[in-house]
Amino acid sequence: MGKGGETELDDLIYTCKPDLVIVDVLAKLKRHNSGSYDAEYESMSELKELMDKYDVDCLVLTHTGKPSNNDGDDQFDKIIGSTALLGVPDNLMLLANSNGQTKLHTKGRLIHQSEKVLSFENGKYIERTGASAEYEDKAPIQASVLKELEIKPSTVSELVEVLGRDKGQISNICKTLSEAGKITRPHRNAAWQLTDAAS
Repeated sequence: MGKGGETELDDLIYTCKPDLVIVDVLAKLKRHNSGSYDAEYESMSELKELMDKYDVDCLVLTHTGKPSNNDGDDQFDKIIGSTALLGVPDNLMLLANSNGQTKLHTKGRLIHQSEKVLSFENGKYIERTGASAEYEDKAPIQASVLKELEIKPSTVSELVEVLGRDKGQISNICKTLSEAGKITRPHRNAAWQLTDAAS
């Protein structure tokens, strides 16, 4: 861009009339600039205006920085480049790996903010659903309890036998999951089962 590339891209889109343009990666396409907010914003705006001109969907790929102690709670702050890059696109999607678990974070003007747990199967990412998916990276034993209860309702003793854990630990986990509204049982001696909301 800025060296004739914008004209070539315009001609290419006009000639090929694609439904989707994929930019892999943004750093190879955007104009060289000082890294200032205004220059970064203009760089992304230039690309968006071209796609809007032809009413073409566009997926722009870029990278995140390495994790650091200064990372905040917002996953999108990790995208390399100034915050200007995040202000232009209609939607943002971030594929992140944490503790061996892959998550897709989304937010934007046209989509709701969400976090989906994914697994890679047969060359495709598949959304993992079920009560245990959200717990696997932060509370693996709780996830194991929920996985067992996805199969069938179980008592604490049955869970202890299957999971090979201490009875007190499993009892405390069931209490925690019950307080979180994930599992329930009709009375003290009954088997635990997933609540309707968790299943």
